[in-house]
Amino acid sequence: RPRDKVLAERLRVLNPLVNIEAGDVEDRCDVVVSVGNGREAVEINGRCRDKDECFVAADSFGLFGYIFVDCMDKHGYVEEVRVEGDAGETRKESFVASYVRLQESVRARLEISNVSRLKRKYPPLVFVSQALSVGACKNEEELAAQVEKTLEDRGMPEGVVGEELVKRVASSLGTEFVPCAAVVGGTLAQEVLKIITRKDQPINNWYVYDALQADGIICKL
Repeated sequence: RPRDKVLAERLRVLNPLVNIEAGDVEDRCDVVVSVGNGREAVEINGRCRDKDECFVAADSFGLFGYIFVDCMDKHGYVEEVRVEGDAGETRKESFVASYVRLQESVRARLEISNVSRLKRKYPPLVFVSQALSVGACKNEEELAAQVEKTLEDRGMPEGVVGEELVKRVASSLGTEFVPCAAVVGGTLAQEVLKIITRKDQPINNWYVYDALQADGIICKL
């Protein structure tokens, strides 16, 4: 049976007061969330761009997970900022943020060529997540090849992603660690609410979570 219909049935049991539909509903969406779709995510993101729909890609595998957000070229939102001189008082201000599509993010060339500086600014897990977000990998060999290709295509130096990290992520593929999935899923739900309500800025544009380190990091690529 199609996965979306199975999930819809289970969600209706958990949320009886919420209207949950399965099937092709992209034409009626404010935001499209693609979970675990690998290379299909790029195509879905492209269709969302054509329809002016925000797009979110996410996945959780074992001890790791990621979220990618594309809120189009201009996303307006409101934040509460502190008023100078008035302790505790805040006011609402409007802002506009610019996002890029998934394919552009994965191909983006970085100006930093020093490995140590790259690792300080960007967690190596984000490059592994980018490789997984645009291709299906079933084992360590396929993942290592995909990561190497995405880094080479961007002219990045060797050593940015260590073999040990690739090995740990590969061993987690196809598995689920509930606490990790809960953290990534909770963050995903929070970002979807930000997009819909336009209150506070959604992640711009990558979030990666490493349950081994109990650490979630946001970076822009």
